[in-house]
Amino acid sequence: MPEHACLAGTRTSLLKTIDEWTTSSDSVYWLTGPAGAGKSTIAATVALRAAEKGILGGSFFLHRDFSEQRNAHLVVNSLAFELAQFDSQIAKGIRKVLTRYPDLPSSLSLQKKFLGLIIEPIKDASISQEFILLVIDDLDALDDGKATYSTLRQDFLSCLANLESDLPSTLKIFLTSRPEIDILEEFPSSWRHPLDLGATETQDDLKLFTTSCMTKITKKYSHLELVKKSCGLFIWIQTVYRFLKQRDPKIRLETVLSSQSLSDAESELDKLYMRALLHHPDTSDLVFYNRFQQVVGGMVVLFEPLSSTSLDSLFKLSFHSDDIVSSLQSFLQHTDEQNTVQFIHPSFSEFLSDKTRCKNDQLRIDKNFQHSVLAKTCLVRMHEMLKRNICDLDPLQLNGEIIDMDERIIKHIPRDLQYACQYWGYHIHSMPELNAEVFELVKDFFQDTLLYWLEILSLLEKMGFILETLNIVHEKFELLILMEDSKKFVYKFYHLIGQSTLHIYDSALAFTPQQTIFYENFSCKWEKYVKVLNGILLQWSTLITVCEGHHDRVTCVAFSPDGSQIVSGSHDTTLCLWDAKSGAAIGEPLKGH
Repeated sequence: MPEHACLAGTRTSLLKTIDEWTTSSDSVYWLTGPAGAGKSTIAATVALRAAEKGILGGSFFLHRDFSEQRNAHLVVNSLAFELAQFDSQIAKGIRKVLTRYPDLPSSLSLQKKFLGLIIEPIKDASISQEFILLVIDDLDALDDGKATYSTLRQDFLSCLANLESDLPSTLKIFLTSRPEIDILEEFPSSWRHPLDLGATETQDDLKLFTTSCMTKITKKYSHLELVKKSCGLFIWIQTVYRFLKQRDPKIRLETVLSSQSLSDAESELDKLYMRALLHHPDTSDLVFYNRFQQVVGGMVVLFEPLSSTSLDSLFKLSFHSDDIVSSLQSFLQHTDEQNTVQFIHPSFSEFLSDKTRCKNDQLRIDKNFQHSVLAKTCLVRMHEMLKRNICDLDPLQLNGEIIDMDERIIKHIPRDLQYACQYWGYHIHSMPELNAEVFELVKDFFQDTLLYWLEILSLLEKMGFILETLNIVHEKFELLILMEDSKKFVYKFYHLIGQSTLHIYDSALAFTPQQTIFYENFSCKWEKYVKVLNGILLQWSTLITVCEGHHDRVTCVAFSPDGSQIVSGSHDTTLCLWDAKSGAAIGEPLKGH
């Protein structure tokens, strides 16, 4: 949950209205407003007030900087987890559901998951509270652009809309989003409560907020002018504050107030961003623009934010990224002890990457170009850094038996290398067209680096990235036979790779069919490794993998409707659920059937 709540004395009327809604018959309160209007701060305040009253069942604040935190499945699973912690009766209900349907947390059906993990347990629970509140902030941040999640946003919106009639009277849901078309079309208009940026209360709140920020920087007479130009956006005032605070507040204030005409809120925010950028002392120097594109341009397309040190390494900078970050404190900030660099507000990166909003060619960020740059830098970084047994492990130990694994990972696998291993494929997937340089780097990766990459993701317990990356990259490189062989290798030895990193070389490679391109390519790279002389297949079997879990004859097998999972029944009276891509077991066997 964000730490920042509404400033004392602001949003009082709105918060009172939300309090009144909780006692009404309406189940959903959907707050809409443009970027920078303060929706997340309001949501944080609603959640904090509910927590103080003991009625907050759970909250989820989507984060545009972290791709994994934009996954709709994570929203539902996290809310279910918080509900289980909130009330023992609800926890009992969730356990009951999971006993019957152990695969539910990994189900691709958001509606089944929401019903089973949230709605039904609340309905069945005898809770002492009059109602339970769930808070979900920034719905329009759903869908992180990865292949697997391309339809999740629409699925989640439909799920919420379709489940309205199933919501128990004891459940209240508070939502926030921008007024984007797909959400407006999906949700009932009766849910919607748009923020009125021109309302008297909003203007009064902005005056109070401006005074609290600016008292030590500007004269009070200028505060009303700033509020007027903000067009109701709190992020506008906050950006001005950081801009003035950096240096020369008097001169910079004159720059901010110099425009006479007022436009809509987004246009005024765009004007402010451009003025603040052009007021940078180095805008007459081409070096600044080059560095801006390298650092800020790269940050715009990152799937996760990185520290200054990691940015320097991944982007292969000849300067320190902090040189740019520290000079752009109106827009960028360090957020933790690791010096992770993030945009203060997502509207800034959106402004930079929209050619209809950012008219300056030297400052505008071309996301397609930046994805191609990141794809290249990730591949180069892996080629430079990856090697066999990178963490110096004992080959006789399984991953789970290595006590100091976390320390070894920190020492031997820097954060930028972890990022490269996890996201290189997603940057390639985001490129509209492949260039020759990236194509050659990908070929080199599959010929030289692949097994080391598998080793890293095994150590990081990020096995899910392997098959998804191979699948989305394969869409771009259909002619690479070695890539197809690589997928077959992973399918066949998926469990082994996840359990014991070094057995990629000592066992998996040894039992790879010997007349395959994969075996011919990798077996010659090491002099010392186990060789199977007899009894091994020469070509890949049509049997992709074996699902081991039953203890008697299997009597029936069926695919889930979406083809993502397989269920099997056996004479041992168990049902087992399997991931159709990897063959991995999902949950424990369901006994007594």
